[in-house]
Amino acid sequence: DGVNGYCIDPNDSESVYKKLKFITDKKNIKKVSEIKNNNLIFTKNITWSQVAKKVEEFYVKTYLKSI
Repeated sequence: DGVNGYCIDPNDSESVYKKLKFITDKKNIKKVSEIKNNNLIFTKNITWSQVAKKVEEFYVKTYLKSI
């Protein structure tokens, strides 16, 4: 949390509101920029094909658990 994004419960509108307010507040620009840069570094060597494969593996694994 706070390294390359934030973990928030999408069903908790108050938490979503507070985090959106935090990331849009200019006084937090340093932290938001740090997160942005962490993501740029992380994704530098990742292709869309790799992302698609991971997503597909996740859905197949999840589906197989449900049957």
